[in-house]
Amino acid sequence: MACVVFSGISLIAFADTYTDAEIAYRNGQYSKAFHFFQLAAKEGNKDALYNLGHMHLQGKGTQQNLTEARNCFLQAAQKADPGAQYQLGNLYYYGYGIPKDCQTAYKWYMKAAGQHYTPALYALGTLHEEGCGVSKNPYKATMRFRQAAERGDARAQYQIGYRYFTGYGSRRDRDKAYEWLARAAEQNNQTALDFLEKYFRTRQNGKETYPVNDS
Repeated sequence: MACVVFSGISLIAFADTYTDAEIAYRNGQYSKAFHFFQLAAKEGNKDALYNLGHMHLQGKGTQQNLTEARNCFLQAAQKADPGAQYQLGNLYYYGYGIPKDCQTAYKWYMKAAGQHYTPALYALGTLHEEGCGVSKNPYKATMRFRQAAERGDARAQYQIGYRYFTGYGSRRDRDKAYEWLARAAEQNNQTALDFLEKYFRTRQNGKETYPVNDS
């Protein structure tokens, strides 16, 4: 199997191999990158395992293999790699190559969120929003979205803005709604841009923008 771990090469050789893999990947030489990531992964490097997981998942440098992707992510996740823990959560949440299992997804998202991994915080908000693997709770969803929003996640910033605007899972506050929606829009979040265009106008006197009712 591609992600079985064993010892055998020196740390210096391993470091060089991983660097070669990164360079090859950046240059679009995916088969070469895949080979070097395999060599580095045999030393148990969690970054190499994580990258192999992605390459198996996307079919880059190798044929798509969801079982191997899960294998690689699991080995990296067991080494406390938050990105791999998050990707395992995604595999279970979306049912990629395995039956959909929101409770297991929640477990892996929680491990990643415990390391303040922003996408996992957003994912937890989604689970609470949907009641998938956990109780449906818009207030807990808002709490998780806020944690992700404060760490710069544009999707979460839109969610917080929407909640302030509608009062769903939050108190209503047009000023705060605009503030969070504007943050998301600054990152070119299309949903936030569309929302602002629909519900807010911009002052024409050159001063700061301000929310108004668009009835």
